[in-house]
Amino acid sequence: MAVAGIGRWAAREGAALTTAVRFLSRIPVPLLGETGEERQKRSLRWYAFVGVILGALLWVAAELLHVLRVPAPGAAALVVAADLWLTGGLHLDGWMDTADGLGSRRERERALEIMRDSRVGAFGVMTAIGALLTEWAFLDMWIAEGAPFEVTAAAWGIARWIMVWAVAALPYARAEGMGAALRGQDLGMWPWRGCPC
Repeated sequence: MAVAGIGRWAAREGAALTTAVRFLSRIPVPLLGETGEERQKRSLRWYAFVGVILGALLWVAAELLHVLRVPAPGAAALVVAADLWLTGGLHLDGWMDTADGLGSRRERERALEIMRDSRVGAFGVMTAIGALLTEWAFLDMWIAEGAPFEVTAAAWGIARWIMVWAVAALPYARAEGMGAALRGQDLGMWPWRGCPC
């Protein structure tokens, strides 16, 4: 009985984990289990874990560049590029949309239309440049000083955990969409919660 319960839990959480990996990265993992709203909700529990994986991969890339004697500024630029490729620029795209909408200083409905528009405006470009320069500056410093693995992995994990916190704690701008589906969800920050182990 306990083994069957663990099997069901593992299948459910495996499906949630693959959903999180596919949403937050370009890592090619098969989509396990059935799709649906519950699976998307459950995947939020794995965001921080996926962030740690991304941070670990980028740390390995930085260490490899260090071994190849690439100067820290160039190595940092390559790691930023690797980060953008690995994540598909997901966070940066959302950051630019938000900056365009809020920077427009228009009424709420018009600002939401601007955020939904696929084109990028001046505020989006400026904030993207600022975000990329900030990431590059920190990576340049970390690579030059030899940042420990734990720091890099934790930084990317915390960045994804903040997304989960925002979903749980902040009001949504729209009544429909993914945010509305997740409203009131018990996100349970730990994936192993509920395991019948």
